Amino acid sequence: MILLPFLLYYNTFYSNEVYSPNSQYVAKVYRVGDESGLRVDVNAGLFGSERLIYWSWKETEEKVEWLDDTHIKINERVLDVRSEKYDKRTMD
Repeated sequence: MILLPFLLYYNTFYSNEVYSPNSQYVAKVYRVGDESGLRVDVNAGLFGSERLIYWSWKETEEKVEWLDDTHIKINERVLDVRSEKYDKRTMD
């Protein structure tokens, strides 16, 4: 019974995974809510913890591509996954 809610959540909000060229990082892309929200978390390694690096809304596209082993481009924004993030909720 516990598996059903998880599968429903996974299939509704989870989009895809994009691996860095050296496979050290994996970006997990999520579509969120009714306002075309886009969330991207990055996981470092097999046992690494996930960290939010991108959160925005009213984005119809989800272009996510790695430029090199540590830089990712998400809808025209380039981030260094080791230290940067974009979060529209905290911006003025």
